[in-house]
Amino acid sequence: MVTELYTAIHLALRSDPEFLALMGLDPAAPVMQGKRIQKKSRPSNLAEENLPLTTFYAIPQGGANRHNHLVYDAIFMFDVYTSDDVALAHDISKRIVQLFHGQINPFQDVENFETRIVAQHESVSDLADSYCFSTVLHFTITLES
Repeated sequence: MVTELYTAIHLALRSDPEFLALMGLDPAAPVMQGKRIQKKSRPSNLAEENLPLTTFYAIPQGGANRHNHLVYDAIFMFDVYTSDDVALAHDISKRIVQLFHGQINPFQDVENFETRIVAQHESVSDLADSYCFSTVLHFTITLES
């Protein structure tokens, strides 16, 4: 269900060479990837030396589909934090959209339908001299019967 979707999204991000390059991450450095690609709404170690940083998390607006009890609508927020580099935040967000929007991703242990973008906007960052850009994606997944 949604917990497996967290794992699948994380794996997709950590496996994409273009996303990793934009993030300034080496594919062979899983510890650093874990620090800068986080599955939570409030990032750990939000500090200048840890940027850029991407977090993603399910927001409460998702839930069981009203028309089909075997379908779950998972709404995920992706926040991209940079050192006040608006263009880089937008490029990273663009890559996230390219990876998921309009796709039926072959996630392991998750049967899903097409994912679509819901919104994008600037968000407030708790770190001085930083920039945060958010992308909201709607994942539709199948529940086990």
